[in-house]
Amino acid sequence: GYEVKKQAFLVEGLSCENLSIEIPGKEKPEEIILLGAHYDSVVGSPGANDNGSAVASLLEISRLFSHKPQKKTVRLVAFTNEEPPFFQEKSMGSRVCAQRCREQKEKILAMVSLETIGYYSEVPKSQRYPPPLNFFIPIKVIFWVWLATFSRENSLKLLPNILWKVLTFPLNVWQLSALFLASSGQTIAPSGSMAIRPL
Repeated sequence: GYEVKKQAFLVEGLSCENLSIEIPGKEKPEEIILLGAHYDSVVGSPGANDNGSAVASLLEISRLFSHKPQKKTVRLVAFTNEEPPFFQEKSMGSRVCAQRCREQKEKILAMVSLETIGYYSEVPKSQRYPPPLNFFIPIKVIFWVWLATFSRENSLKLLPNILWKVLTFPLNVWQLSALFLASSGQTIAPSGSMAIRPL
């Protein structure tokens, strides 16, 4: 088994915790690939897709990596406080994690955020997005999306090439710049999104 580390912080007098495990790299342990998923959900939701589906995937990824150490360190984190009223606030779990990574001057090569990946529907208009996202995102929930900032172009190319070998449904590849989503012009191969963002 893994040793689970608790990253505790106080929010309005209550202790909140990010949970993480780490598989040290064999050749470059100082270089870290971080995969994460938030384990809280919005009020009134059972949280099965948002975001139980991603947490289940994170647990399965941890199982798959348990006997396969990589060249670089792999860190898996379950974040708390991602949904309102904490979203975009200093008490958001992923933001707390990112701040501590900066303080410790860790070399995070990429952060992969698993988000709402468990829903699939071929029904037209089974999902809707406001502009400008509605110009890029299909109205059927039959795909995954891989997003990357322009500063992470290597990540934009690397993981989709790996996923292409194992996925049996579409994977749309886009680049994210400021507030605009720009299509890469390429569809590489069920529901939800997979996003990468720098810490």
